[in-house]
Amino acid sequence: MKAQAFLVLSVPGNSVLAVETAFPSTGPQSLNFATVMQWSIGLFVVLAAIFICAWLLRKLSGFSSLAGGTLRVLGGISLGGREKVVLLQVEGKQLLLGVAPGSIQMLCVFEKSDSIPVDSNGPESGRPISFADRLANAVEDKHNDKT
Repeated sequence: MKAQAFLVLSVPGNSVLAVETAFPSTGPQSLNFATVMQWSIGLFVVLAAIFICAWLLRKLSGFSSLAGGTLRVLGGISLGGREKVVLLQVEGKQLLLGVAPGSIQMLCVFEKSDSIPVDSNGPESGRPISFADRLANAVEDKHNDKT
């Protein structure tokens, strides 16, 4: 075996041929149009599935506010990874709750006269008033009333 390898490597013309047959060159494959289109379509399908799932999740998360009854979730703000502030409406009163893992705190109770308007969208500005803006205005008004 050693003699054959020595013989193959000693002859210059045969050494390249021996190396080529022992280790075939796989070199860089050329990208043709069909391969690029297949990758592009696959990427498009995956991105479309992600966007559809996000849209469905957003639509289904608002489902609880559509259920009729005396309790409605009017809005909420995330304060961190696991904490949030939620505004509920219960029989004419609005409750501002702080929600954290393992606890729910009552932050404020708004009576009918103090309630935060949630149906006004501010047509003069052309954009809806966000829950954060309404909450800030209500807290500011409540603070001004006490002073």
